[in-house]
This record gives sequence, structure tokens and C-alpha cells, in this order.
Amino acid sequence: MIMRKILLSLIFFFFLNNILFCQESRTIDSLQLLLQNSTSDSLKIKIYIAIGNEYAQNNQTNLAIETYKKALKLSEENAYYIKYQLLQANIENEKDNVFRQYFIIIVAIIVITLLIFIIYRSYKYTRKTNKYLNQQNDIIASEKEKSDKLLLNILPKDIAEELKESGFSIVKHYDLVSVLFADFAGFSKIVEEISFELLVAELDMYFKKFDKVVEKYHLEKIKTIGDAYMCAGGLPITNPNNPILTVLAGLHIQRIIESKNVYKILNNISLWELRVGIHTGPVIAGVVGEKKFAYDIWGDTVNIASRMESAGDISKVNISGTTFDLIKDYFDCTYRGKIPVKSKGEIDMYYVEKIKSEYSIGGEGILPNDTFLKFLGII
Repeated sequence: MIMRKILLSLIFFFFLNNILFCQESRTIDSLQLLLQNSTSDSLKIKIYIAIGNEYAQNNQTNLAIETYKKALKLSEENAYYIKYQLLQANIENEKDNVFRQYFIIIVAIIVITLLIFIIYRSYKYTRKTNKYLNQQNDIIASEKEKSDKLLLNILPKDIAEELKESGFSIVKHYDLVSVLFADFAGFSKIVEEISFELLVAELDMYFKKFDKVVEKYHLEKIKTIGDAYMCAGGLPITNPNNPILTVLAGLHIQRIIESKNVYKILNNISLWELRVGIHTGPVIAGVVGEKKFAYDIWGDTVNIASRMESAGDISKVNISGTTFDLIKDYFDCTYRGKIPVKSKGEIDMYYVEKIKSEYSIGGEGILPNDTFLKFLGII
């Protein structure tokens, strides 16, 4: 009875084991079939591991180890391939990076070269333009200087500046102005005796010397009319000492004529002789004209000064009583009496003989000394 049970148990175990073995064999076969149809290395590795596990469970250790080795080998080959692919990718990437770097460098060089070229062209153009503009500015400045100088030769400095800024000059009234007229006596006879070239040259020489005298004594040249020269003191800048300065200018002008006549007498040349007249009083001054500016003065003072010149003698400075009252403390004068003047009645007139000794160099009465000039503001 016991032997029967043992035999039945062995038979059952044998059949069960065969069933299980068959089932395991079917599992391995299925995995083997799946392995053959698989194209992915990662999937093959997983299948090898699964087959190895099946062999291990079936106590087929050697088969399990072989299967595991295949998985490991495939894994290593795959890792090498991946590393190779990665290395290739790195190399390609490095090549791309180097290409990009070279490309960027080449583009940068081209851009920098273009910028340098553009900057250089711009610099040359700017330099050329600036040079041209500087030349034009120099020309403009030179022409402006010429026009300003010409304008100053025509108009007083203050009047010229006023005219440039506003386009017009305000007519002004002055209470105390000394007007000087100088006129060459016998000019018509001189014209007949010498050539017109020599006549104009000598007249120009005298007037230039008169201009220097006018500038020295802070007077203002008004105009020339033929052989007549007109200037005034006390305008456009007022100066209370203008009667004294104008008389000094009159004496200086007569000395110029005298010095030239000494040479002419020695060389038997026709003499140029001058009359000078001065009167002091109120005047109106301003600029007249539009195309040819002229600074002029008007008033009864101008007319009387002209009468002082025509009523005087050659080589003399003839002044009115009004002017005498303002300069008598500084000059020795000779009273001429009341002289009839056309349309003005009788006017007191004086000849200015010389500067008082205390105000002249060496007391000679010819040239003013430094003390006198400092008092007048000349030095």
C-alpha cells in the first residue's frame, strides 16, 4: 500500500516536471523567436537577459551564463558603437564649430575692412570738405576784413558797428563839436601849372598826412571836396577837450604845409598854401545814402566853420570867438576883430599863433609837451 503511494507520487512529479519543462521550453523558444525578429540592440539585450533568467530558473546555469555573455557582449558592442557615433558626432560638431568660427572671423574681417574703408573715405571726404570750408571761411573772413576796413575808412568805428548790427544808423545831436575846414589857396592856378597825375598824387599825399594828424588827435574825418578837407572833434564819441585837440590838429596841418614849402622854395617849385578855419558849436550827425554810405554833419556850426576858413589867411589857423573862449588858456592868439561873414553878420575871429610855452616842448610853442598831451588823453 505504501509502495503504491510512493510510485504514484513519482509518476505525478515526473509528469508535472515534464509539463513545466515543456512550458519553460516553449517560453524560451518564444523568446528566441522574438530575438530573431528584433532589430533593436537594446531590445535584444533585454531578450537575452530574459532567456538567461529562464535558463537560470531551469537550473541550466551554463546556458544562462552563455546567454548573459551574449547580452553583455551586445551591450559592449552597442556601447562602443554609441561611443563611436558620439565621437563622430563630436568631431562633426567640432568641424561645424571650427567652420562657424572661421566663417564668423571671415565675415568679421570683411565687415571690419568695409567699416575701415567707409571710415577712411568718410575721413578723407570730411577732411577735404573741412579744408574747402576752411578755405572758403578764410576767403569770407578776408573779404569781411576788407569790407570792414573799407567801411571804417568811410564811417566812424562806432557808426560802422551800429550800421552792421541794425542795418541803419540813428541820427544824433551833439552839443559841442569843433569843425575844421582846410582849403588850398590858388588851387585853380596850381591845376594849370602841373600835370593832372602829379596834381592828384600830391593832393593824395597831403590828405594822407592830414588823416594821420586827425587820427593822432582823436578827431573824425568827415569828407574831402575837391581840394578841401573837413574833419571834426567831439563825435561820434563826445570829448569835452575837442576844441583844444582840433586847434592842435590845425596847427599841425599848417606845419606840414610849411615843411613841404621849404623844399619847394629851394627847388623853385610852385607852392601849395593852405587856409584853416575852426568853429565850435552844436551839430547833427548821421549816415546818408543807401549804396554809397557817407557820414556827414549838418548845422549852422558847419557853415560858420566854412566861413572861418574862407575868411582866414594862408598859413594861418583862423578860429571863431566861440572856439577862442574854449582854448584861450592853452594857446597864444591874435584878435582880428569882428569880421563880416556872409549871411551871419559880424563874427569875432582870432588867429592861433602858437601853444602857450608851459604846454609846449622847450617852451617854443610849436609841439605840445607830454604834460599837455596827458592832460588831453592823447598819451
